[in-house]
Amino acid sequence: MSRDIKVSVLTPIYNHKIEYVRECLESLRAQTMQDIEFILIDNGATDESKALISEFEQSDSRFRVIHLKENQGYGGAMNAGLDVAKGDYIGIVESDDKAEPNMYEKLYSVAEKYPEVDIVKCNIFSFNKDKRTKCSILSSVYQERVLESQEIPDYAIKGATIWAGIYKKSCISKFGFITDKNIIFPDLIFHLKSYMSSKYIYLCNDYLLNYRTDNNNSSVNQGKYTAFNILKTLEYLSAEFLNNEKNTYINEIVCKRVYRLCMDHVDKLNRLAKAIYLKRISIIFRLYLSKGLVSNEFFNNSELKRYNKIAKHPILYALFHHQKRKTVYVNKKKYLAGLITKKYTPDKKKVYICGIQVYTKKLNNSSSQSKNFDYNRLRKEVRSEIIYTNTIMQQHRKIFLPYKNVFKNRDIVVVAGGPSAVKYTNLIDGAIHIALNKAFRNTDIKFDFIFMQDYYAVQNYILETVDYDCVKFFGAFSTPYYQSIIIPDNIVEKCNALRYYSNSPFDTIYKDIDIAPLMDFSSVAFPAIHFALYTGAKRIFLVGCDCSSDGYSDGTKQSALSLSCIEDCHKNMFKGYKLVKEFAERNYPETEIISINPVNLKGYFKDIYTDENNMLHLDENVNEEVLRVN
Repeated sequence: MSRDIKVSVLTPIYNHKIEYVRECLESLRAQTMQDIEFILIDNGATDESKALISEFEQSDSRFRVIHLKENQGYGGAMNAGLDVAKGDYIGIVESDDKAEPNMYEKLYSVAEKYPEVDIVKCNIFSFNKDKRTKCSILSSVYQERVLESQEIPDYAIKGATIWAGIYKKSCISKFGFITDKNIIFPDLIFHLKSYMSSKYIYLCNDYLLNYRTDNNNSSVNQGKYTAFNILKTLEYLSAEFLNNEKNTYINEIVCKRVYRLCMDHVDKLNRLAKAIYLKRISIIFRLYLSKGLVSNEFFNNSELKRYNKIAKHPILYALFHHQKRKTVYVNKKKYLAGLITKKYTPDKKKVYICGIQVYTKKLNNSSSQSKNFDYNRLRKEVRSEIIYTNTIMQQHRKIFLPYKNVFKNRDIVVVAGGPSAVKYTNLIDGAIHIALNKAFRNTDIKFDFIFMQDYYAVQNYILETVDYDCVKFFGAFSTPYYQSIIIPDNIVEKCNALRYYSNSPFDTIYKDIDIAPLMDFSSVAFPAIHFALYTGAKRIFLVGCDCSSDGYSDGTKQSALSLSCIEDCHKNMFKGYKLVKEFAERNYPETEIISINPVNLKGYFKDIYTDENNMLHLDENVNEEVLRVN
């Protein structure tokens, strides 16, 4: 009896490790959906996979096998499968990945519920033999709702992940897969074309596809994606999509994607290769500029500056831009990291910090331009220049000075996302509430401030704050070692947030946050506490601050990922609480810091606990009166 096929899943197979292929096919056989077909495309395989796929074809009627006489490339194999597919929707699974058993039943149920949707995608697990990690395709702000494709430009700009979803066949059959074997990233081109052709997209918050990262035979791990191979893809993208004069918005997205792909690989080249590479790239960049497609909507200021330099002077940029980078010193030089530039004249060496000349050394016949001098002595001599010329100082004064002592004699509650925070249900009357990272999702509390930092940790939900009506402070790190996790400028602007700095680059921790930041000690709690002290609070209550987001800091209830960082991160965090206590007692003795329902933070400050009568009780070891919640 013939079945009404709803989904056709395409899996190209060509000489992958046989145990990986078997695991993949077993995951397909385990699918709970029955009205589905699995089309296995033998792309001219020369190993034992031919026998393996025949085995699955004979054991489960949902499997179909197509044998190609010779390797057709990725695009040719996929088009062969697409041509014979019977389903209304098309899925893609690579032969070394694995699908969760309910993947296609879940994705199709969404497509059936929302027939107007052209693409249904899910989140993925990144896995190898040692561990499995959750990877969200986009922020949760985009998930679990029908969206017009133009509402989610990040979908097109970021990774392709074409195998993490299903596509309406009528939508993708118009263009199929590119068959030119010289084009790297055919999946990226398919990703962009499907985005252009779709009107509505739905992103599930389920993690349903397992993406393998430890297959040494995969193309991504064989050095295939070199800068010059990728250049062909960039040139193809520009030629293909710039012809689409009807949709400027799509062209702007492709422009940003081309830029990102280029910059991901250009710094791997030596100067001569980089000059040749950027010379060709500059043609594409100038073309985008001439069409007015390089805008502030998708590029931040530093990207725009770099883009224009490459477009106008690619050779000069390739040969000399590295000399303009800020020099990073380590160990005893770390407090000057990134701030120093040096200039030479025939008889003098001049040192500048933040553009201000602070040191001059006379050169003689025995001196060398490369000879080292005493940086430790220099640091002591120019400390005041660092403090008063540093942009951190200017930024902190600008954003924090208006809040000095504004909450004098009031209570401030700093709320983190630890498990103990759920016990804080009856809010302290009249208190100011500060959310740390995702704690703002607590709908029982209307927060007055949000503090966030470390983009890697908050990127999946930070855009949910766009419409949250409060003052938002998004952190950056003042030392260059953490530049990779700084929240991007465009996100700060989109969320209407204020930029602050954490991890003070100075020996001295200054009393007021408008002078310099308090050290972050591996937690966003410390800048928030420093701010609360600065505002003149009578009492600062800490809620859920002794825990990480998914468990207590001693390892209880922790995920495996969090457990792996406890030794270093949490050790620094609790060391930080001790130093913050000393800092507060020395500089703000009139302010009391109190922990509500502490677990691992017990004993650091005054401790109080919630009881069944909606009252907060001081720790039994402290003989003081009960604090009423309301």
